[in-house]
Amino acid sequence: KYRSASVKNLIATDKVKPTAVYDWLVADDGFQNAGIIGCELYRSDDAGVSWKKANTKEISTYNTYGYYFGKLTVSALDENQVILLGFNCLYSDNGGKSFIIKDKSNTHPDWHTLWINPNRDGHWVAGHDGGCNITYDYGKHWFKVINNAVGQFYNITTDDAKPYNVYGGLQDNGTWFGNSKLNVQFDADEEKEDEADAYNWKSIGGGDGMQVHVDSRDNKTVYSGYQFGFYNRRSTDGGRGVSIHPMHDLSEQKLRYNWQTPIWLSKHGPDVFYYGSNKFHRNLNKGEKLETLSGDLTNGKKEGKIPFGTLTTIVESSLKFGLVYVGSDDGNINVTK
Repeated sequence: KYRSASVKNLIATDKVKPTAVYDWLVADDGFQNAGIIGCELYRSDDAGVSWKKANTKEISTYNTYGYYFGKLTVSALDENQVILLGFNCLYSDNGGKSFIIKDKSNTHPDWHTLWINPNRDGHWVAGHDGGCNITYDYGKHWFKVINNAVGQFYNITTDDAKPYNVYGGLQDNGTWFGNSKLNVQFDADEEKEDEADAYNWKSIGGGDGMQVHVDSRDNKTVYSGYQFGFYNRRSTDGGRGVSIHPMHDLSEQKLRYNWQTPIWLSKHGPDVFYYGSNKFHRNLNKGEKLETLSGDLTNGKKEGKIPFGTLTTIVESSLKFGLVYVGSDDGNINVTK
């Protein structure tokens, strides 16, 4: 929408202030540009009376705010053996002064829990966004536990094909679809647990898979995306996707996007696409260029480490075109007729 020449003209004609460019690009939105200290480790040798920073080098394991990361596990046999969990699994044998990454090709990022055998250092059982791994040699080698079905779908939907297909957005594992008539047979001896084709499920996106909607006219045009409202439209037959992510105008405050930003494809006219930031957006041509139709439908911005004051739900009536309800994370329900 904006090019250097057009922005210069807006400034020259006093339609926007020069500072609007800075505000549009880098102004603190309470989240992405608020500044991150990162991970630090502190140690007390007097039962918490006093503390001192243990790490002498920067610990890079979050890539963002810690959220529920930063869990510690300490050996029962050696207080200098410390495991710190985050995006990676980090191990220290010098009391946290420095760490080494213990991730391997058959593990998964976003580590959340780890148990150290109190009778045998080096024997760990760990849980992460990909399931469970076990090591007996301090993380030099891991084997993956594949006999437990673990996974979290944020959202699922179906199309109108015969037989119908199932679509779903998986936490930290993208968006997938598969036929409802699949007769899946899995032989653990074949070691195909990491091959998508072994299940006949197909990936149509990365990141944390979020909401999914399918155009029922062809059962191939899919709207899907990942966290904080980065959606796209693409065909399951392949080809290039179309990005869908509305932005604020110059001199306007930044939009706020929920982790699970809501979208909706109208059943009355499948070219009509709805999208919710902290405002309500609509497009009449398959999401090509969203038009902002409302002001802020929340109670307003609040400072914090994640966006708050965002829309979380959009539903259009199955009986009447254009009758749409939206809900926000701070308790508002709005309707347009």
